[in-house]
Amino acid sequence: MKKSYLVISEQNVKKIVKFREILFFERLSTKVIIHTFNNQIEIYSTLSNVEKKINNSNFYRTHRSYLVNLANVSEIEVIGDRSYMINFFRGDKKAYISRERYSGFCDRLYLEGIML
Repeated sequence: MKKSYLVISEQNVKKIVKFREILFFERLSTKVIIHTFNNQIEIYSTLSNVEKKINNSNFYRTHRSYLVNLANVSEIEVIGDRSYMINFFRGDKKAYISRERYSGFCDRLYLEGIML
């Protein structure tokens, strides 16, 4: 059965975070920051470990430091010579796409949506 949320343990509290509320995961040093519509949650893990554990086809690794929820992407912005930034439907948070992963990201994004 496909799970629709994460359970995060923090001291004496278990937090429930629904996948649909996650914009992206970001690796910073030894932590992973979960960016949601309303807040950020820090966990000690690797991005590769998070990617394996969530095993969710709505998420795509766009960069060595970013794992993005395709369902919340609103636009892809060109920011330089073969450099790209992802904007999301809600909020002003942004994530990067490496030029090596841009083509695969677009392929996955187009499979999930309807091109006009």
